[in-house]
Amino acid sequence: MLNYFKSKNIIITGATSGLGESLSKILGGLDTNLLLISRSREKLNVLKSVINNSKSIIQTLDLDLTKYISPKSLYNFSTDYFEHVDIIINNAGIGYNCFSTNVDMNIAKEIFQINFFNIVEINKLFLPSMIKRNKGVIVNISSLGGKRSFPTNSMYCASKFALEAYTESLRSELKLTNIKIVNIRPSFIKNTKFFDGKYISKELGSNYENNIKEANKMSADDTAKIILKSIIKGKRDINISFMCKLVIILNNLFPRFVDMLVFKLREKNIVANLKGIVDSSS
Repeated sequence: MLNYFKSKNIIITGATSGLGESLSKILGGLDTNLLLISRSREKLNVLKSVINNSKSIIQTLDLDLTKYISPKSLYNFSTDYFEHVDIIINNAGIGYNCFSTNVDMNIAKEIFQINFFNIVEINKLFLPSMIKRNKGVIVNISSLGGKRSFPTNSMYCASKFALEAYTESLRSELKLTNIKIVNIRPSFIKNTKFFDGKYISKELGSNYENNIKEANKMSADDTAKIILKSIIKGKRDINISFMCKLVIILNNLFPRFVDMLVFKLREKNIVANLKGIVDSSS
């Protein structure tokens, strides 16, 4: 792994927690040059001090990816330190769960800005240089929710479906180049605050669902290592868990059956929401 990543210039968004933090620390130990992106300047400073590799260039940029101007700011900043970028890991993402009847459009736009539009813009800005050099890697962190949507997660899953569609088109458009496009669908990751996000309501879960999450959790470090090995091997679509693979296969073969399964995960919540709507209109 060391020889492949050594001296490469790599951008990681969402670098200070969970999967992004693990990727940053592992790559920082492989003598790579990193540009780490996060909203928190304080956390970036801590991460940089932990990596502490004198053989590498470790640059950090505190950036709010809810802003549409952020990709351009990232690009301009990178040109001050890197002649080119070899690998972009679009890891930053945000969750949002609510009933489709209760979607807050301002939050939905923020979800799409972070999970989709800014990824498109970041890639757009760096791709010309990759195409001219005829090399590079773009890693888009998707989700099982990008292949199978779940109740109370319509906006999050929609943003990931959009990312999957975009990734497929991008891969086809770059088929005649040596640029690798890697699509990753992680499992539930330990040591992450994703499910404690500001737009996540734990009341919309169920004990059954929580048990599944606990049983299928992988450490952020193990997930990061799988991703890095996938980059080296030139993989295209990686489902990082048996459950993820199984759900996708079942959904392709028996979609009505999977409809029933995901409904059962949150049946009580769904029934209560429907009853509330009916009662409020009577």
